[in-house]
Amino acid sequence: MRVTLLVAGLLAGSGMIGCAGGEQTPAVKCESACERDQRCNLGGGSPFCRADCADRSLGLLPEFFDAFTSCYTDLDCDTGIAACEVEASSTVPRRQIDDNFQSGCQDKHGECDESFSSAYCFQSHYYEIEWIDRAILCLSMTCDAVEQCLAREMPFAPFGR
Repeated sequence: MRVTLLVAGLLAGSGMIGCAGGEQTPAVKCESACERDQRCNLGGGSPFCRADCADRSLGLLPEFFDAFTSCYTDLDCDTGIAACEVEASSTVPRRQIDDNFQSGCQDKHGECDESFSSAYCFQSHYYEIEWIDRAILCLSMTCDAVEQCLAREMPFAPFGR
């Protein structure tokens, strides 16, 4: 009985209790990624250290966020995150909405003389459809407002910044 209580206490302290298969909550994943960024002196600018990280992560497809944060938290400080993005992107399919967004985004990027990062145009398949629907609306804004809107509707993008 004591062993059971000890194990339950350890699991509760780790943030893993109450989740099927020992899965971690978005808040725990954000915290782990933030700890990595703080260890690597990236804490101040890290999207994982924001108070609303767990809420913002809901815009990402769970399978992408899970794979990305699992890889990311294990990275050495001097290793770029591109490999984690590639690994995580293989867990999610491209959809018709992603092709539509990419085309519209690239058109807007050209129209705006490249005033916002083109990386946004290639990352929609990481996100839930309702978030992409809102990101599509950003493309109808004036050039000086597009990037701020995309950053709001596509949290964490562009990856690798």
